[in-house]
Amino acid sequence: MTGRGRLEFEEKRMIYEGDFLNGLMSGPRGIMQFSNGMTYEGEWLEDQFCGEGILYLPPDGKNMIKGTWMECGLVEGTVVHESGGIPDLVQRSPDDIKFLVKTKVKPYLQYL
Repeated sequence: MTGRGRLEFEEKRMIYEGDFLNGLMSGPRGIMQFSNGMTYEGEWLEDQFCGEGILYLPPDGKNMIKGTWMECGLVEGTVVHESGGIPDLVQRSPDDIKFLVKTKVKPYLQYL
């Protein structure tokens, strides 16, 4: 499939809405809602976060990581907290933020 569409992963309770190219999630705009409450909105390349995007963190999506992604990992980014501060969860170095993404986001994408 090529174009815009919706893909539901019933087993993992995840939903992707966005661009597809040759059957893969690829394009300038796609949204993946994860079962743990995280949502990624941004660019995709061959079923992976790749390019500019925002990862909204649970429980309410008011805390987020905005940045540049490659192969579902954060290359560089900024943590935004609803109060303007940095959430305790990621109140550390950029390497710690990358670790958070690697351990909390990538496992949800292992099915791809």
